[in-house]
Amino acid sequence: MFHREAAGPRPQRALHTALCLALVSGAALASDPALASEPALVSEPALVSEASRAPAKTILLGIDGLDHALTEQLMAEGRLPNLKRLAEGGSFSALDTSYPAQSPVSWAVFNTGTNPGMFGVAGFVARYFLRDESGRSTGTPLPRAMLGDATELELPTPIEGLPNTVPYEINPMQGTNWWSHLDAAGVRVMGVQIASTFPPDHEGPNTKLLSGLGLKDIGGSPGSWSVATDNVWSLSKRTGSGGKITKLYFENSSGSGHPQARSELYGPRNWVAAAEWDARLANARALLADTDASSFQRSVLTRTLTALEERHAAWLETDGPMSVPYRVTVQRDAPGSAEFEIADQRITLGVGEWSGPLRVRFEMSATHSEHGILYLHLISCDDDEVRFYVSPIQHDPQQPPTHLPISSPPTFASELAEALGGPFPTLGWAAPTNAYKDERDTEFDAAAFMSGVSELFDARTDLLDAGLERASEWDVYYQVFSAVDRVSHMSFREFDSQHPAHDVERAAQVVRAFGESFAQADAIPQTYAALDRLVGQVLERVEAGEFGPDALLVVASDHGFQSFRHGVNLNNLLLEQGYLALKPKPDGSPSTLADVANNSSLLNYADWSRTSAYSMGLGKIFLNLKGREPQGIVDESEAGALVEAIRASMLRALSDDGTPLITSVEARESLFHGPWVSASAGLAYTVAHETRSRPWDGFADVFVGFAPGYRIAWNATMGGLDNSAVIVNENNWSGGHVSVDPSHVRGVLFSSRALQATERSPNLLDIGPTILARYGLDPARTEMEGHALSLQD
Repeated sequence: MFHREAAGPRPQRALHTALCLALVSGAALASDPALASEPALVSEPALVSEASRAPAKTILLGIDGLDHALTEQLMAEGRLPNLKRLAEGGSFSALDTSYPAQSPVSWAVFNTGTNPGMFGVAGFVARYFLRDESGRSTGTPLPRAMLGDATELELPTPIEGLPNTVPYEINPMQGTNWWSHLDAAGVRVMGVQIASTFPPDHEGPNTKLLSGLGLKDIGGSPGSWSVATDNVWSLSKRTGSGGKITKLYFENSSGSGHPQARSELYGPRNWVAAAEWDARLANARALLADTDASSFQRSVLTRTLTALEERHAAWLETDGPMSVPYRVTVQRDAPGSAEFEIADQRITLGVGEWSGPLRVRFEMSATHSEHGILYLHLISCDDDEVRFYVSPIQHDPQQPPTHLPISSPPTFASELAEALGGPFPTLGWAAPTNAYKDERDTEFDAAAFMSGVSELFDARTDLLDAGLERASEWDVYYQVFSAVDRVSHMSFREFDSQHPAHDVERAAQVVRAFGESFAQADAIPQTYAALDRLVGQVLERVEAGEFGPDALLVVASDHGFQSFRHGVNLNNLLLEQGYLALKPKPDGSPSTLADVANNSSLLNYADWSRTSAYSMGLGKIFLNLKGREPQGIVDESEAGALVEAIRASMLRALSDDGTPLITSVEARESLFHGPWVSASAGLAYTVAHETRSRPWDGFADVFVGFAPGYRIAWNATMGGLDNSAVIVNENNWSGGHVSVDPSHVRGVLFSSRALQATERSPNLLDIGPTILARYGLDPARTEMEGHALSLQD
């Protein structure tokens, strides 16, 4: 899937360098009012002593989803010998995760050492309201994905071929990362695939960083993928998780006898052309508005503007995503294989094979193009059907966008690609989880998923090797690996024999990944074992003294995992408990659950005049508060008592076997503090070199933590209802941590040096302070809330 290719000529970087200097130079940031909201300690490091700045090496491997209980079990079974050796020579403990235990939150806590109220992210999904001209919230609640918001940025320095205002992203994580303190103290940090850092436009001169989770595809989506098929019974449609099924039509090619089909790959919208049209129309309207123009001139200008508007209207009809053509040919003389031709690249794949990175270019103007890479996987190819998967089109790290950095400095991504001999996957969530989640539509099965994750893991390992080889450039090396999380999400129904969707035959089916063949039931332990081998390779290099006598290896995870056996819809529970009411039918008679379940979302069934609480997002409950919600009925004076009543009701909710569905319910104020907790008319946030204010609708009032085996139901995420409060989970997405009580999904902390015992378990909050203290910085003089863990000599 992600095989290297030979490095081609290095592209011209003049335009890229111009933007780089404008966005990340210390001189530009020094005069920026945005720095007023940054802690002064970023520019005035809290050094304990000059002597403590000796650059001992630290290697921090962040493992998404490595569960403490399962790690302990597999170590005891002898399946993780390297992690066991690391524990015996240093330390191993549970690592308490964030509340809620969701990756954007957990990694941000990990990176900042602060609670979510200090940085503004409390889950994958937030809720917001539209605003009227006076700024008041209107309408009903709407969900917003918290992996970055699209915006526009006025370039501080013009770039040839681009409009003055370009598409940009708002990083929702608005805190200060621990490496910013190190950077200000002259400690060099290299970070690779780091979550909650996109776009990385405020990193200092001693930091090199490649963004991870949150980095979008070339079209600005978290990951737009598709499956193409010529199956006569398949329809072009959207899948449940946002993918596309597209139809192919094969015809016999002239002379060869090989059936061929042609289609298109879709990328970004042509925002350069759109800006040019806007500029032309604005100029024509300005000329027409000139009162000094003669009647003849105004007549000519009117006709010109009319013609221009007609041409613009015609252009708007075709102003969808840009595309590049491709051709696929069935190889009759090589059964089970197909040849793909994309942008002068030709590759033949057999069934079950992945392509290497295929480059595509979207020419937006004579001087500007967007460059992407994609991967193909041939699912089937026979007389009955040709079917293949097309990955999201990702930013090409060798030719990253000139207007939107994916690394800091912007050239760092291309430096890594050059070191590897070709491009690598850049998408923050690059694993094909959704294609496997929608297997009924896609026929993308476990074998395809596991081989894709394996190839991605190899690509991330190559990045690790490239980073460690550049040890002369860093004092702290930090990289995040996601394979454990992705496989745990998708393989618990085979791993957990008590899962209601567990199928013995399916669990026994053999797949291949990480250089091994194994039953699907063993996919999660095998992924842990692959990670263990990687840790072993790094540990050997540390023990051999390759990184100096004082080198430290730390392995830590953001959260753990539980089996996702049943979904629980909080809106159903709120309805049952009397906190949420349904609109009457058009004839005025009462609605029933059967009238609205599974056919509604966005809470469009709610009678707001009788609803005191509702749920949207992953395990969140909001009060219908007066003055905050557009149709609020709950007085501020009543809010505390209502939260306590909801808490008691939720903790009493039981499953059919009489066990609790929910084991923790926390009020917002008991979990968080800081400027981002409550609704605010104009919180300051930073976008590149700018400080902006924006309406902020605040965090949920109540956060729910489910018992093992349970998780928030899919429909509840968007504010919908189900036929019952508890639903059997029959989906491939069968492992979970979001909305699970954090005490059930603790992560891990390994260190090559022993940690002194403390009265409490280490916490994600403690990682940043521990690293700062290692380099002589006093965490107490920063905004960090954790405590430095003491390393024994």
